[in-house]
Amino acid sequence: MTRSRKQENNPNSACLFYDLEVAPESYNFPLFLLLAKDWMAKRGISQSHLIIVPGLKDGYRTTGNPHAIDHSNWRLRQLLAPSALAFLPEASFTICHTREEAKNAWTAAQQKAAEVFPNDYSPDAPTAVFSIKEFCDAERRGEKTARFSPSPQSIEYLRSWRSDVVGDRRLIVITFRQANYQSSRNSDIDSWIRFAKSLDPARYYPILVPDTELALQQRGDIQGVPTFTEACFNLELRFALYQLAWLSMAVNTGPACLNAQTDNISYLHFKMVTRSINCSDLAYFEKERFYPGSQWPCANDTQILIWEDDHYDMITKAFEVMVDRKEGTGLWNDQRFEKSIRDELSAERFETASQWSACFVAFAPRSLEAWLLRAESMLSLERYHEALLTLISAQERFPHAAKQWGSRKIHPAAAGIGNAYAVLMKDGSAWRLRRSFTALSEQRLGQTATNKTCLIFGAGQGGKLAKNRLPHWLRPIGFIDNDPAKQNQTVDNLPIYNIHQTQALSYDYILIASMAAIEIFEQLCLEDIPVENVFFLEPEMILPR
Repeated sequence: MTRSRKQENNPNSACLFYDLEVAPESYNFPLFLLLAKDWMAKRGISQSHLIIVPGLKDGYRTTGNPHAIDHSNWRLRQLLAPSALAFLPEASFTICHTREEAKNAWTAAQQKAAEVFPNDYSPDAPTAVFSIKEFCDAERRGEKTARFSPSPQSIEYLRSWRSDVVGDRRLIVITFRQANYQSSRNSDIDSWIRFAKSLDPARYYPILVPDTELALQQRGDIQGVPTFTEACFNLELRFALYQLAWLSMAVNTGPACLNAQTDNISYLHFKMVTRSINCSDLAYFEKERFYPGSQWPCANDTQILIWEDDHYDMITKAFEVMVDRKEGTGLWNDQRFEKSIRDELSAERFETASQWSACFVAFAPRSLEAWLLRAESMLSLERYHEALLTLISAQERFPHAAKQWGSRKIHPAAAGIGNAYAVLMKDGSAWRLRRSFTALSEQRLGQTATNKTCLIFGAGQGGKLAKNRLPHWLRPIGFIDNDPAKQNQTVDNLPIYNIHQTQALSYDYILIASMAAIEIFEQLCLEDIPVENVFFLEPEMILPR
């Protein structure tokens, strides 16, 4: 498939390569296009040739592709191609049938000394640019990224529909995720239907946008709530619908992420985190430095991410605050949030406290107290990793956050590990670097003190490899492991302890030899083991070479 325009020998043009070997055929594509548009704007480039490069396995990624080939082909034609037409209307556009065809295009660009995006791209060493971090970094630098706008014709169609069907009521659009892959990310359908039915029908008109996978089976109403299935198959109608809505609501999914690339859509998005899903778990957001509680840097005050699951009580609370925000009544101010959360914590209604704290930090991100109460609520629910990332985010925003956290009176359910986190917060976002084995090694430079002893947490392959790779100044005296079958055994002539037995041992450091290092670190904090003596072993220490 090719849409072409004359641009050969035009010094004001560029080639944009989206390589399906390293990039998915999904919502990351518009992020790539927006970043490409910014890149071109900085260089004064007005014409471009977008080239979609097939991957090595039936045209898609060799590893990590969750879709069957037929499904991927459909997404390529129905998602990527329309996105290209919408986001880069002036570009020529080619979907290559073979990588050889793409290599020829890349070679031609090199011969003409044409600009290429990504800057370091080549078909033999493909790269992709579409990460949250890249997008947010551009925004933080004040480089407002390009925005998507529906075409005037799609807006006209939807205005006519809204006038006939919705009238003067406020249009509430609810987008479902109901996919067969990564189903744990899906919407809580029952909660959303209950919420839609709870709205005053004289004031609001809720409408559902089903997941495209089920759109044809869900035409008409879903349990009495109307649907708009046309949006499932037409990108511009979808975004015209969102733009003309009083509020767009969804979980963390492709269309929801695209809402962030507009200036004039009000939205509430829920369920940002899903455990054990590599594109939405806490480790992913930590890597992208998009910590829990964060909002898109480009968001306005009616574009809100709620870092809690889409349960009915959470949806209704966030909606109540959004109505207050959009109507400008000011009922939900900082003082009311603080009192509500403290009352719930005192009554040990921790789930309710977490819901109000999610609203507080989302709607008042400039309040330090919002972040600290959010962290305290997370600790009370034993969501330790999320609490830590929330505190790190607070420290980055407020230089005195660590001091205030360390001096506050924490609810007893959160006090133990909360005190340990007070120590960590002094390092801010660099805490993992300072807790790395490399950091420990650098502390030893120039020292002539006697050798140190350590325990290695993890008696599996990683721990055994680490034992043999430790430097001469560090002597392992045993392992720690959570597996009862390994405890009180030996490996490489060293004993294996359970975590409680370490309290009676004399050692200098604990080294974590596991890819689940965060969870182990939390476990050690709960045992009141001094965090300053715990360090993470890097992958090169615990993985086979």
